[in-house]
Amino acid sequence: MHTEDFQIRLGEKLQRKAIAKLSYWNIDGKCLSINESCRTWYGDLLQHEMLPEEVVPHQSIATEYLRQALQDATVTLSLQVAYNQKHYRLTYIPDVEGNSVVGCVVQLDDITEFKIREFEQTATEQKFRTIIENAPDALIIANATGKIEMLNSRSEVLFGYNSDELIGQPVEMLMPERFRQGHPTKRQGFVENKHSRAMGNLILAGLRKDGSEFPTDVSLSPLHTPEGMLITAAFRDITQQVSRENEIKNYHEALQKQSSQIENILGSISESFCLIDSSWSIRYWNTAAEKTTGKSREMVMGKFMWDVFPQRKGSTLYDGCHEVMETRVASSFEHFSSEGTWFYNSAYPNADGGLTIYFKDITDRKNAENEVLAIKNNQYALINATKDLMWSVDVNYKLISANKGYDTFIENILGYKQILGECVLVDQLTGKYYEEWKDFFDRSLNGESFFMEIEAMPDYLTQFNPIFDQVSGQITGVACHSSNTSERNRLEKEKRDSAERFRAVVQNGSDLIFILDAYFSLSYISPSAVTLLGHENGLLGSSLLDVVHPESVDEVLIGIRKTATQRTVKLNELKIKDGNGNWLWLEATIDNLLDNTAVGGLVINARDITDYKRREAEREHLINELTRSNSDLMQFSFITSHNLRAPLSNIKGLLDFVDRSLLNEELSSVFDMISVSTQKLTETISDLSQLLIIRNTTEIPTSLLDIEKVFHRVNRNFLEAENDIEAQISINLPEPTVNFNVRYLESIFINLISNAIKYRSADRTLKIMIESKLVENGICLSFSDNGKGIDVARHGSRLFGMYQRFHPNTEGQGLGLFIIKAQIKALGGSVEVESIVDEGTSFHIFFPS
Repeated sequence: MHTEDFQIRLGEKLQRKAIAKLSYWNIDGKCLSINESCRTWYGDLLQHEMLPEEVVPHQSIATEYLRQALQDATVTLSLQVAYNQKHYRLTYIPDVEGNSVVGCVVQLDDITEFKIREFEQTATEQKFRTIIENAPDALIIANATGKIEMLNSRSEVLFGYNSDELIGQPVEMLMPERFRQGHPTKRQGFVENKHSRAMGNLILAGLRKDGSEFPTDVSLSPLHTPEGMLITAAFRDITQQVSRENEIKNYHEALQKQSSQIENILGSISESFCLIDSSWSIRYWNTAAEKTTGKSREMVMGKFMWDVFPQRKGSTLYDGCHEVMETRVASSFEHFSSEGTWFYNSAYPNADGGLTIYFKDITDRKNAENEVLAIKNNQYALINATKDLMWSVDVNYKLISANKGYDTFIENILGYKQILGECVLVDQLTGKYYEEWKDFFDRSLNGESFFMEIEAMPDYLTQFNPIFDQVSGQITGVACHSSNTSERNRLEKEKRDSAERFRAVVQNGSDLIFILDAYFSLSYISPSAVTLLGHENGLLGSSLLDVVHPESVDEVLIGIRKTATQRTVKLNELKIKDGNGNWLWLEATIDNLLDNTAVGGLVINARDITDYKRREAEREHLINELTRSNSDLMQFSFITSHNLRAPLSNIKGLLDFVDRSLLNEELSSVFDMISVSTQKLTETISDLSQLLIIRNTTEIPTSLLDIEKVFHRVNRNFLEAENDIEAQISINLPEPTVNFNVRYLESIFINLISNAIKYRSADRTLKIMIESKLVENGICLSFSDNGKGIDVARHGSRLFGMYQRFHPNTEGQGLGLFIIKAQIKALGGSVEVESIVDEGTSFHIFFPS
């Protein structure tokens, strides 16, 4: 019998299971075998059909599971129960012969210790969750791959997501797009060098669910778990802190500006400026004043003001300056010089008894004002020269304005001229006309615009429009315009006559004319079009697109769509097929006359330009070559004209004099640095403007230059910054001179030194190496640093482009390398770059012999 055989086979196995309590039950629910461990626990269960409660805990449930296991050959059942303060697991394993269950093995395991550990872990997790929820900061826990595994409620409030939206998502979704690409590398660095980063060391920008950004301070801590390392990130919104820091920064910047040395700054401003002492001697004369007056500083310094400008005696400038000198009250006035130039002058009394005088050429502004005045006068003349009647009334029907045509018309009717402020509903307009006009005004005062033919004005068509206040949006009156209909009728007759003439031209002209109906089908084809295309009238009723080349279909459809908002749309050159299958080039315009009852369609006027296109193709290659040759110069000219002049134009005013005796040594030093920096900015922009001029000429002055002297002359402007960062500079120049333009070489060194300082590594002392050597056909000058470096493989094609920046966290306009290459290339040289990220960069400049 199978169960007996199984009992024999199982007996040996059961006895070897010293820990597990095993028993075997047949299909009738009788116990046939039991191991020693189970007998010690249960007693002798052999031939038992039911398990007593005192032997098996939860006997009824255990018996039900046994019955299920004896009925289903495909399921292994497991039951966990608690008994006598311990926990047990009952496992039912069916014994299957063929497809039938013939018995079942029941295994009882003591899992008390496992349950205790499970309870302890649950309690630990609950405690951990409580700590996280009560933390003062937003806490987010992610695994080493950046997936979010846990967060507290403060994180939900800070970022605007609920936990279900964040769990399992990458942490990069909480940062702006510009930081996401580089974040995995930084996270891997933290995993490899896992130690806590406290608040204040890592300032980032957070991204809320609504798309808004905010500054956040972040601390990172590694969290070791059996499943692997987790990263705990604490976020703190520091918007207010950043705002306060910006306020402090702005305050200090303003303080530095106020403390800058006035004399040096005034030399760089665009507005003309001079200082006059109490005896009218000129004590200061800035560069702008030299350009404005044509008199150099050497010509005017120390001389009597009115000896330098004798023609100004008795002028507005002379009288105004003397008044300020006497009254010690600042004043401004305009002055027209004998040379035909307008100036705006401001004079301020100085503490030493003299004057500060600013003057600016405002000739262009005065000319513009005169032009505006002339336009206004012309408009006034046009309004009063027309035969139309124009007038307006307020909400009480009182006359606000009126042109001469209205005045004359009303005077002819009433016998006297209406005056402004008078009610236009006068006694003479009683009865029907009074009510009629009042109704017209009231309709417009209620917001209606309309035209009306009025019985009292049979020769006029009058338009009524409400007048709206621009601030409140309320209606404040009515604007009226009456046009003479007899003139309109005459024009309409001329229009009809013109249409007849146009019809004759269309029928007999050489231009091709097509009319498309509202469904874009051809409703008319001119005789000239029939003759050229050869389709005769076979195209009527068909779509124009049937004969348009596929390359021109989009052009036609776009042009048709544009006619919804534009009356006339010009099409670029398009191709159309004639009756012989040949493609012809046409130049065409589309006029939207769908609303014109006489036309009721889209009118296409075209002419055959096939021969022109053939001739144009012959010139195309030459034009492309010329375009490529000039594209770089055109781009550079545009940027120089519109972008590089902007910084200097931002200097709007002048600072009051600063008494240097009131400044300490440190603040005086700050004055000097700001003055030098301002002057260098002026010189740099001047150099760029000169570069534009030089790009258009073939003669650039050069001379034999001592490289080291030029470098030291430029480097004086950077010495303080280099000393602050303890920079090390080494110079090795076996070839000490080059034949080059001195301003270009200075500009090149300015850009290279400033870049080396700006993009230095925070992990090491900055080192700058300058070397020269003789190479084939010239000299190579190498400028190297050990800074952050540039990813040449990634940015190589854009390295010397305009406005290209490769370190987004560092200030700069991205123009330096473009200027360097342009200056070197202008004199027949070239430049190459070698760079390794986080190791340094070398620029190799090749000067031709």
